[in-house]
Amino acid sequence: MNKDLIIEFAGELDTEDCLMFDPFMDKDRISEWLEKKIIIIAKENDKIIGYLRFMYFWRNLPYICLIKVSKNRRNQGIGKAMVLYLENFLKQKGFNKLLSSTDADEAEPQNWHKKVGFEEAGFIREINESGIGEIFFLKRI
Repeated sequence: MNKDLIIEFAGELDTEDCLMFDPFMDKDRISEWLEKKIIIIAKENDKIIGYLRFMYFWRNLPYICLIKVSKNRRNQGIGKAMVLYLENFLKQKGFNKLLSSTDADEAEPQNWHKKVGFEEAGFIREINESGIGEIFFLKRI
């Protein structure tokens, strides 16, 4: 990882870049999430190269909804760094668990979750529009 890498919560100035990482969302939704501090970004030389969005199930169980790293920057520890940033934030708030998930037919993301300390926690079949199931992962923090 580059020493110039900055991991932080996204701000209003990051809205357009966030939309590029999360294209199915609109500007108003991104702005709402920025206010709620549920988007974490990885920046290098003022350019966003990583994006993590999370939410809370039942207000007390944090869940990573989306994590993306620019294709040319993958496998360099950036995704893991964003997860660690989130974990530190959550620990300070008193949380001790973190959930995430991936499509059941995506081996690479499943392996990544295990590599950064998540364990398989369950499966929901046919939940995605394509009919593919979703594997859920849990990490104790």
